[in-house]
Amino acid sequence: MVTDRQVRKLRKLVSTGYTLERGAVKAAMGETTARKYMNSENLPSEMSSAHTWRTREDPFGEIWQEVREHLEVNPGRFSDGQVTGRTVPAPCDRRRHGGASHATMPSRRGLAAAGRGEQTC
Repeated sequence: MVTDRQVRKLRKLVSTGYTLERGAVKAAMGETTARKYMNSENLPSEMSSAHTWRTREDPFGEIWQEVREHLEVNPGRFSDGQVTGRTVPAPCDRRRHGGASHATMPSRRGLAAAGRGEQTC
């Protein structure tokens, strides 16, 4: 992956008289990539797009609500290592999950507090 710093270096080298080929070598990138960025006004960070598609079907999509309910009802059933920080990809329907791209399992404290009706951070 080419960084903004590499492209800036390439552009500087070419503007001071280096050939595209030599500038590409000094900027540690291939000639084809160098040509791409010399023909573009943008830096690599401005050209990349966000990954918005799913690479596979969500394995917990249909039963995620049941899993959450089970964990909330049985907060002591699993050790901290099994529950804390566990992330499971949520279905693509962002409205169901408050706009987040992933549904995150709350910590044990969060599960216990939720069971008592408390709010957690």
